[in-house]
Amino acid sequence: MDDLTGEPGAGGPQPAGPQPAGPQPGGPQPGGPQPGGPQPGGSGPSGSRPSGSRPSGSRPSGSRPSGSRPSASGAGAPGTEREVRLRVRQEAMPATLLAGERATLRVTVTNTGPAEAADVTVTDTLDPALTPDLAALPDGCDRAGRAVTCGGPGTTLLPGQNLTYDLPITVDPSLRDGVEVVARAEATAGPEAAEVALLAAPVRSFADVELVLAAPPAVHAGDVIGYLLTVTNHGPARAADVTVRSRNRDPGATVTDRPAAECPGSGRTVACDLGDLAPGEVRTLALAIAPGPTVPFENCATVRTAGRDRDRADNRSCASTTVEPAPAPAELPAPPPARPERPNHPEPLAEASYDEPPRQVDEPFAPAAAKGGHVVMEEEPGPAGEEVSAGLPMTGVSLWMLVLGVPVLLAIGLMVRFLDRQGRAGRAR
Repeated sequence: MDDLTGEPGAGGPQPAGPQPAGPQPGGPQPGGPQPGGPQPGGSGPSGSRPSGSRPSGSRPSGSRPSGSRPSASGAGAPGTEREVRLRVRQEAMPATLLAGERATLRVTVTNTGPAEAADVTVTDTLDPALTPDLAALPDGCDRAGRAVTCGGPGTTLLPGQNLTYDLPITVDPSLRDGVEVVARAEATAGPEAAEVALLAAPVRSFADVELVLAAPPAVHAGDVIGYLLTVTNHGPARAADVTVRSRNRDPGATVTDRPAAECPGSGRTVACDLGDLAPGEVRTLALAIAPGPTVPFENCATVRTAGRDRDRADNRSCASTTVEPAPAPAELPAPPPARPERPNHPEPLAEASYDEPPRQVDEPFAPAAAKGGHVVMEEEPGPAGEEVSAGLPMTGVSLWMLVLGVPVLLAIGLMVRFLDRQGRAGRAR
């Protein structure tokens, strides 16, 4: 055998002389079909793939490559070819997935061969960061672990026909910005054909962190101002490495209290490290600042994340507080006026009215009847302090009347005795 003088595939002239059997480099040889070359009615050399075929090396072990011609008697005769060729494509919508958001994986399988493809099955194995929505899966699709299988027995594709499945998924919100997720789609038609398509989709991670700073509208001089800082991640993705920074501009102000765990350090600047915040997570911080002489006193704070932030307009918040003069000491109420002292003697009893016995006003005074030359008094009042005769009505008589009545009675008695003595003296003469 003579050596070949041209490179394989070269279109130059061939050397003279007999050529070895089989296809020769440089194109078809004259004289009709050569042994080992393409047959009439065939689809090209074994292993050739249509556009969009599976990457090299991705064929499952033991599966028949798409486009391979099964061996059969009469192979190469016109009209006897029955091979099945499948092409599978997979795409993400949108092309760049967003962490924490919903998306769709579209899998399309096409029968590119001349024969009917029976029992077509599509299996898409998803990345662990992709979660299928079971309630929204297309008809004929089921999930088993990380794989979603569609079609199966009874699913037939005619030559040139295609079948598309839209698989709804949710991207893990904790993914970092810039990572890629992978999905592997495989289409089979019984034991005759298999096709695999790999998808590597990039992920973008967006968060929306918001800061709200709240403070009282006014305080008195000498009091501290209490601040409440609220940080919220509105999602949809996890906010990475969230930090809060607050710095008052008044050199006379002093930070009197801060969260030691999140905001270590000292001085007028407060720097807090909150770490990662999941979507919907809320963190609160409490600060206390003794204001300086500036009136009103204003303080501002900002929040930042190491990832992408959709809205930076809500990353800064300020609060203004009016410092009012300290209130004057409250005056004690005047004591009530002292009550006048009362004399330490019993108060007179209220006089009660009573009916006095009728008296004869014009009746002349007549001494009592004399017995044995002596004037005998029917009743003679005893000394003061003795009990008054029972004949005197006592009901309703006041104490003052008793006190005044005793001396009057004594005076009357003395007058009667005096007159009695005068009368005796006149009779003796």
